[in-house]
Amino acid sequence: MKRYINFLKQRPSWQKANKPKTYGRSWFRAAALILAVLLTASLSGAAGLAAASADTVALEVSGSNALASVSSSSDQPIGKNETIYGILKNDGSVDSVEVVNHVYLRTAASGTLDWQDYGSYTDLINLLDDRQPKEAPLTASDIKIAAATSGLELSDYDDMRSLNWEGLDSSNWQDLYYQGSSKRALPWTIEINWKLNDKDIAIESLAGASGKIELNIDVEPADKADDVYLESYMLQVSVPLALNKTRDVETSQASSMIAGRTRTLAYTVLPGQSGSFKISFMADDFSMDPIQITALPANIDLQGFESLTDGVSEIRQGQSQLADGTGQLGSGMSELLDGLEELSSGLAAYSAGGSELQNAMTAYSSGLTELKGQMGTLAEGGAAFAGGLEQYASSGQPILQGYSQLTLQLAQMRLPAETQAELGQLLTMPDQLPDGTDLTAQKSMAQSLLTLDGAIGSIEQALQQLNGGLGDYIDGAGAISDQFGQIYSGMAALEPAAGQLAGGFSQISDGFRTREQGLPMIEEGLTQINTEGRLIPEAADELSAGQQELADGLEELEQAVSALIEYKEPELMSFAAPGLVKPDSVQFLLRTQGIS
Repeated sequence: MKRYINFLKQRPSWQKANKPKTYGRSWFRAAALILAVLLTASLSGAAGLAAASADTVALEVSGSNALASVSSSSDQPIGKNETIYGILKNDGSVDSVEVVNHVYLRTAASGTLDWQDYGSYTDLINLLDDRQPKEAPLTASDIKIAAATSGLELSDYDDMRSLNWEGLDSSNWQDLYYQGSSKRALPWTIEINWKLNDKDIAIESLAGASGKIELNIDVEPADKADDVYLESYMLQVSVPLALNKTRDVETSQASSMIAGRTRTLAYTVLPGQSGSFKISFMADDFSMDPIQITALPANIDLQGFESLTDGVSEIRQGQSQLADGTGQLGSGMSELLDGLEELSSGLAAYSAGGSELQNAMTAYSSGLTELKGQMGTLAEGGAAFAGGLEQYASSGQPILQGYSQLTLQLAQMRLPAETQAELGQLLTMPDQLPDGTDLTAQKSMAQSLLTLDGAIGSIEQALQQLNGGLGDYIDGAGAISDQFGQIYSGMAALEPAAGQLAGGFSQISDGFRTREQGLPMIEEGLTQINTEGRLIPEAADELSAGQQELADGLEELEQAVSALIEYKEPELMSFAAPGLVKPDSVQFLLRTQGIS
């Protein structure tokens, strides 16, 4: 047998008389998965070797030397194969167990040879000729040594006898085939339950039945079975269904093969595992050939597994790095979300400040509109003022009279303090706003207004000084007339400039209004990103934990593969005489009685 998982060393025994059952550690499941890939079809066809009775067994083995032996550590010239035939009842319980021993010449020899075998048989039969062994009870020391080797109780050897085949001619060698009935328990217990139309039914009532049939097959380790069988043997369960009597077959975990008029469902039980299989189908006039169960050593060729270990190690290291990177992703995402939350708060403050600025711009635009209307009145007054200056230049007395009227008008022409302050704020603004609006003309107009207001103030002061001397007044009237011509021209240009300024501020106000409509959408989007994004770090942590768990599983798989490579095959234990003889092979062929 090739090397495979060291079940015996690395996990508790599957069974012992005084030990509870266990199904191994987590890495053992990974190793079992590897075995499933390697052993899926290794037993196909072997179940057909099972015999119906001792006579059938004799016919099968007498004409066949198909029982392949494996290498043995023994250097004895004679070797032995054991085949255990078990006839099961249709519920899986044991009806009878027959052990067929095949004794052959392993190496060339000369002279006569003796073969010492052991067993607790009833009805021992030589299947080929009339040669018979000499039988004798075991000695007490033989029993103690055998019990210590096998792990069985001393009482298990009460019926054990030695079988001495003497005088075997090596030059004219003839293989021995002898069969004996055994009361030893099989290494596995098998339970088969039947239902007809979803109700339990007596098995003897199934023959000829029609309807929906369901059977459940459970394979478990026997209480006192040797570990070698449970941990080294693989079972195949074959269920034959006649195509002309069954239909609508439902099952899982099965390989299906149709040969002739029979569909055979094959199930595999891996070493160290139990098995539970469910089959349902519709039957018409039901009958069925025997269910067959074959148990053979799981011969596994592990050539090339060394490179697999290296590959698994590299994958595990990469998976660990991936888990670390995923954890860093979660941390970075948390920092990003914190930044988005600060951005959302800043946008809220910006929105509030923008609303205040928009209100101020709206008020200023209204003031400019009102100023534009006053410019018309100012222009009309300027025309009248120009006419008055001409009269003042020609006559002092009319100027003095006009001075009184002009003083009153000049007071009305002065800009309000609020307007002056707003024009001063305008001059402090940049020549071009962020949205591209050019304020050069507006700022020029504001400067002209302030200059005009200052000029009017100067005129008013000058007019007051005219009281000091009529001559000075007449002389100054000419100069004032010349200056007022320029003032009047400025006032004429001021009115359209005020209109442009009002229009520009209206555009600014509309821009702020559009901004106000867009900001809530941005804030809502950021809020949604922040809310849903908060789930990402947690998911990243879960993903990182899962990846780390996968990395741990890969490490266990690496250990399992290493155990496969380092495993040394346990010594095969005889079923007929555990601890007393070392067979070259042991195989089990079991079958039910069938339903007809």
